[in-house]
Amino acid sequence: MLYEYFSMMKSNLILIAVCLFAVSLKSQMILNPRFFNGYIVTASKDTIRGQIKLPKSASRGDFSFTDILWKVRFIDRSGTETRYYPGQLSAFSLVLENGRDVTFVSRPNTVKAFGGFGSDNRHLFLELAINGQLKLLKGYFFTSTPNGKQSSVVNYLQKGKGSLFRYRYVLFRLDMSEYLAEDVDLVQKIRKREYLPGDINEIVMEYNNWYNQKK
Repeated sequence: MLYEYFSMMKSNLILIAVCLFAVSLKSQMILNPRFFNGYIVTASKDTIRGQIKLPKSASRGDFSFTDILWKVRFIDRSGTETRYYPGQLSAFSLVLENGRDVTFVSRPNTVKAFGGFGSDNRHLFLELAINGQLKLLKGYFFTSTPNGKQSSVVNYLQKGKGSLFRYRYVLFRLDMSEYLAEDVDLVQKIRKREYLPGDINEIVMEYNNWYNQKK
């Protein structure tokens, strides 16, 4: 009886050790960071150069921009690491391994995105995909699917310093025609389906060209 008791205890300890090892391995995958050269722009518009630290995603073994939607870890040239939230910065930028510059800007969370309990949901970081009078901004969110959580991209538009605008995919023509009503030619193209939701880059660039010529 005593032998069976100790044998069961040994089995349980082995099982606990295996579980702890698995948890530790997963944590290492999440916390094993990658570093990218870049800079931050403070709320007072000061630029500080250093490195952006991104954790690896445990599900893919790679970083995801969803990791920096609500906070960013920055290491300055003295080696000091600081965690910044969207309300504390104007923007930050990093250089990817392929040489592409990616810039994220802080925006008031007028679209009511939710960053989870404990997050500062009043602002969020969005990628500045196209700059101009009409800006195209991209938000990266996790969504639940039958295969687990996956990253999804949401497009937002912003005129000048106005609030963020998100068009509805199924009502794309209606929403965009109302939002860009001042550019009559562009609206006509949207209504005639010459431009579809997948052409949002071209729509933004055409609007900015029209705006610049008008100025």
